[in-house]
Amino acid sequence: MQPVGAPEARRGATTAAKAKAGTSTDAADLDIQVEIGEQFEECLELKWTTTETCREFFLEMVLDRGASGKPSNDKDLKPAKDATVKRVNMGRDTSGSIQNMPEGRSFLVRVVGKLQVGKEVYSPWTRAITLSPKTRDKDLGNLDPMNMPRMNCNNCPCACYVPFRWGLNSPGRLRCRRCGCHHTEHQMVEVGEILKAREVKAKSSMGRDVTPLPQEALDWDERECSMWFCSGGAVHPRQIRTKSRSKPKMEEVKGRVSIVTPTTESRHKFHEQLYRCFDAQTWPDKELVIVETYTSSPSEFFAQKAQMDPRVVYVKFQRSIGDDFSIGLKRNVGTHLASGEVIASFDDDDLYAPPYLDTMVNALQDRRALAVKLSNWYVYHIDTDTWSFCDPIAWGLTKGLDETSDKVKSWAYGYGFSYVYRRQCGLDLWYGNINLGEDFNWMMQLQLRRGERSVHLVPDDFGMCLHVQHGGNTSNSIPVREVPDSEAMDLDIMELNQWMHASGPAGRALARAIGRSKTSGSKQVACHLPHAEYLIENPPKATVNDLLKALEDQLRIPCDAYKVYRVPPPVAFGAQKKIYPEERRGQIAADVLGISFLAKLPGAEENLQPHTKSGQQWCKLTKAAQQSLRGTDRLGPRVDDVWVLPPEQAAAAGLSTGEETWEEEDKVACAAAEEESKKSFITRVTCQSSTVKKFFTTKQSFGVYLPKGATVSQLRWVLGRHLPAEARVLCQRQGRDIQVMQETDVVPEEITVSDFRGPRSFYMRFTDEQCAIVLRFMRSFFKNPENQKRLDEFEASAKGSGHDYRAQLVQLLAHEVYPRIYQKLHVPVMDDLDGPKLMLEAMSNVSSSNLQVVELWLEVELLMRNQASAQSAIQAVQFFRNQANKSQGITKVIEQPSYEHIRDAVQIMRQVGPSISGAIVQAFPGAAGGLRRKAWMDKDTSTECSTESKAEPDPRDAEGGALATKKSIGLAETVGGDGAIPVDVLKVVLERELEGHLGDFGQNSADEILQTYMQPDADGVVGFLQFWKGMEEILRARGTMRTYALTPAQKEAIAGFRFLRTCLLDMAARQISQGRSSFSVRELRYFMDRTIELTGLEGQDFWRQRATQLPEDPEMLVTGEEVASALSASSVAGDSRTFD
Repeated sequence: MQPVGAPEARRGATTAAKAKAGTSTDAADLDIQVEIGEQFEECLELKWTTTETCREFFLEMVLDRGASGKPSNDKDLKPAKDATVKRVNMGRDTSGSIQNMPEGRSFLVRVVGKLQVGKEVYSPWTRAITLSPKTRDKDLGNLDPMNMPRMNCNNCPCACYVPFRWGLNSPGRLRCRRCGCHHTEHQMVEVGEILKAREVKAKSSMGRDVTPLPQEALDWDERECSMWFCSGGAVHPRQIRTKSRSKPKMEEVKGRVSIVTPTTESRHKFHEQLYRCFDAQTWPDKELVIVETYTSSPSEFFAQKAQMDPRVVYVKFQRSIGDDFSIGLKRNVGTHLASGEVIASFDDDDLYAPPYLDTMVNALQDRRALAVKLSNWYVYHIDTDTWSFCDPIAWGLTKGLDETSDKVKSWAYGYGFSYVYRRQCGLDLWYGNINLGEDFNWMMQLQLRRGERSVHLVPDDFGMCLHVQHGGNTSNSIPVREVPDSEAMDLDIMELNQWMHASGPAGRALARAIGRSKTSGSKQVACHLPHAEYLIENPPKATVNDLLKALEDQLRIPCDAYKVYRVPPPVAFGAQKKIYPEERRGQIAADVLGISFLAKLPGAEENLQPHTKSGQQWCKLTKAAQQSLRGTDRLGPRVDDVWVLPPEQAAAAGLSTGEETWEEEDKVACAAAEEESKKSFITRVTCQSSTVKKFFTTKQSFGVYLPKGATVSQLRWVLGRHLPAEARVLCQRQGRDIQVMQETDVVPEEITVSDFRGPRSFYMRFTDEQCAIVLRFMRSFFKNPENQKRLDEFEASAKGSGHDYRAQLVQLLAHEVYPRIYQKLHVPVMDDLDGPKLMLEAMSNVSSSNLQVVELWLEVELLMRNQASAQSAIQAVQFFRNQANKSQGITKVIEQPSYEHIRDAVQIMRQVGPSISGAIVQAFPGAAGGLRRKAWMDKDTSTECSTESKAEPDPRDAEGGALATKKSIGLAETVGGDGAIPVDVLKVVLERELEGHLGDFGQNSADEILQTYMQPDADGVVGFLQFWKGMEEILRARGTMRTYALTPAQKEAIAGFRFLRTCLLDMAARQISQGRSSFSVRELRYFMDRTIELTGLEGQDFWRQRATQLPEDPEMLVTGEEVASALSASSVAGDSRTFD
């Protein structure tokens, strides 16, 4: 329980005064006593008594500008002359609480009584204050008297429970300090049950007992829980402390690279070497994160370095023999501690040249990839003092395999010593709790979720990384060739000599380069131009830009835009105008790549045939070598000749002027995507979970892609049905406690919602402009002749089956098209971005955008040969063209209501006015029957008009359940039916709920309200449609019609429903009983055609689908209640649309 403390005085002043009203002697004798009740932060509680009966009371309040901060009995208190006095109608109540008051303020309040004769009497002004959050007891948190955490209030907008310090002699302290509601009105969090369920889930997946989670683990995400379970409770994700980290899980620092290295006690000899490689990196903002496990003694070297160098983050865990952490767990802990936006994995026994991080991070950024790694690397064997070169793809060629082979991929994408990736990827995807293969499994998961092109392979022809084999490695490399000493001496890692000790583990490898200057190894490169040839001095680390600068000095003309090729393009060069044949160009490409020797190996002639996989891989590699180089590229150790062309000659020859990809061909789309990404941001949303079911059925944290400056209303639009209308959006405002956000508030980068029903980890919905960008990218992809050939193959394999063709098309989109579009828009990696589901929802606005977008949509669908969606696109184009003709050139239809809008609108309407309509449903469950009873859509045959409707028990009506059948409360089965409500039932409920408020309607009794708004028929019943209409009018009259959550599109959708309701109520063919009009199918089709004109494009599909489910006989009669029941039920159930 909370600590017992002395009760504080919370009772305010009691004021008794003679309240005067004009010169009336009757009013002069009237006393109003006002008592200020318990004090709260956002609530004023008052009670008052009078000597005579008043017709109603009003509470007036105003800010006290001259407040001293204490309650006062001063009868001379008066508000300032220019002060704004707020008046609240309290009805006939003699007590009340005014909530949502400003916190920590002083107010002047008084009670106004209205006598039966119409005169008003006033009490004197009294001072009342609200508490300041600064005076809270911080140690109490949000725990109730039973030490259970509680969250938002069920009665008011209070975002979180704030306790008083209480004792057994202060029972009044069981209320929320902020809102004044009892603590039981705040949602209780089932902490124990949630934690237990997490432990059971972990035990099942790990196959062993797990360490129980601490109480604070309720706020942990799945990754943090995983670290706790895998470490047996040794890794507390919120309490890892180092000298340079006051707390883990720091916000990433833009531009920083975190080098993460797992290590053990047995590898202490490599630790100084690792630090020196880190210190030698030329990347400016970097840190080194070391995660070590040891049995007897931790690393003295890193213990000292962590004290001296703030860039070193060193954490250690003592483990018993046989109970060490896995390498995968250590990598996860390192990612958890890292603060850089990019993570580089360093092995403690390997060498990394000074430019390594620059090269890898630049490749990551230039390619806009999520991860990069080396495709080949140099190897040094300590035991034999020899060098070799490992190239998994080239090795696969010798075995008749290409890069898609599982064997080749395991070598090419394994070896985590050269992984460089974005930190968010490491937070979203975790390494497996294993020691061998955890790196390859992680990389495969990344490619599976974001497409193969999310990972880029970087060739290492310069030796910027050296993999050292010393006998204690966890994996071995398969070399494809031996490396002579002369080649090894020119590798980039030889620059480490000035940082390393010759006596270190790799001292022998570096010793032979001692004394060599930076210019050692320079050679002359022959530059072939169309008209001449020049010799250029080329140092080992010179780039293409350096080469062109040297060429410019000789030619005396600008050469910075010239294109440089390592393989001669099919253009005439030199005085003899020599054009190299295709075969010779392929041989030069193989020499440049260093794979020429593979063609001489046994079996190469058979394996490298063009029709084989390895032969096609060979062609792919040599073709890539024939592309022009980028300005930052280096020529390579095997390049002695280059061919240089001015850009206009390269373009005239049909040569690519750069390594363009399909998504970069549309320059307008690329520029627009870059601009859109600058105008957008990701807000991280946390969902409050108070129960086990809610905890495991919804995402506890997810991201939402929004335009900068988006409001809460736009957030609701993006999340759609996943965010219930009654859910509150909360945020932590600067200098204040967590607050409920209004619909017009701007969404910050982190928010909390009180309820959420979505299963995914990321949500977005594109604007019209973003839809156009996506479609332009898709058009570029499918215009490519190679991709059209793939569609030919899809059609051939589908053999006329549209389903099979679409299945193949979806896979193509999911793995090759959508991932690149996401990267262009800078959408971060998420669990579910690899499929079409996210794009389906993001593009849901395309059919209701504008003429230009839907025409582009139609073009893309035709290119994809997607017949079903092409038909929808044709209809959309026709609609907007008709609209353009009608509106004289205005092609944009603003916020056409979609089918999803209609669904949401109905759900919101069913939740409108929870106090009154909820009481009616509770008193008479049949009132909601019209929303869930069967209608003609659920039957094989149509239903003819009938006044009788037998009550069927709702399947949700369990024994003792809240819902009951009509028969159970004694209603005649032949009266009303289909949700029709007896007027006597409505009268009882309305009298109770509207007590004291009948005057708001200008009526004197509930009978008058019933006649005015419900219009019961001669049989004394109110049909469901009339009940719906009447309830809207009652709520509107009371000022409780909740429309703040409705977008303009949703309001238009509701207008469509109201129009059809009017048709059913006011255009009846004949009257059977109130609200049970019958219609012929022909009449219903007429009504629906008019509704289609009102609800717009996507509404057309909805209403036309309803029309197809009508009976075929045009003279068949259908009741109005059956129509309402069917439309409401189908609108909630919903249909699915696809966008491929």
